[in-house]
Amino acid sequence: MNREGPPALFAPDRPYKDFEPVMGVWSLRNTINGRRLVGASLHTAAALNRTLFTLRHGQHRNRELQRDWNEHGEAAFVSEVLHVLEPTAARSDREYADELATLERLCLDELRPWDERGYHTRPARR
Repeated sequence: MNREGPPALFAPDRPYKDFEPVMGVWSLRNTINGRRLVGASLHTAAALNRTLFTLRHGQHRNRELQRDWNEHGEAAFVSEVLHVLEPTAARSDREYADELATLERLCLDELRPWDERGYHTRPARR
């Protein structure tokens, strides 16, 4: 079987114990209006899958995102990993989570995904 493109993240012929989740900051972007949702996770594929699942079932807690999803359809959205956090043996899960939270804040500061640019609430002034 000749497949083009990158290898699947998880496939039956690839044992689960060899599976390494990608940690990082992800985005779901509306290609119609450019608005986006940004998140960070120790497992980006699972986080995006959970987000897509709730949108497909009309249950996402972000009403504006759900409204756009319902109006434009799934084909109008693309998922992206904005930043990958490489694993190292020296860090604990808590340290990874702290670093991911910092990376997410940096991405939010840079992208400013609120108002007409995104699905986040504008942060309070610091």
